Amino acid sequence: YIQIAREIDEGKIPEGIQALLEESTELDLKQEP
Repeated sequence: YIQIAREIDEGKIPEGIQALLEESTELDLKQEP
């Protein structure tokens, strides 16, 4: 996830995909204890 976040910061990932990744990352964080 860190590598993907860096690519988003560099603007390599389209906004639509970025939004999906942010949603999936939030879900993963909620599942962690």
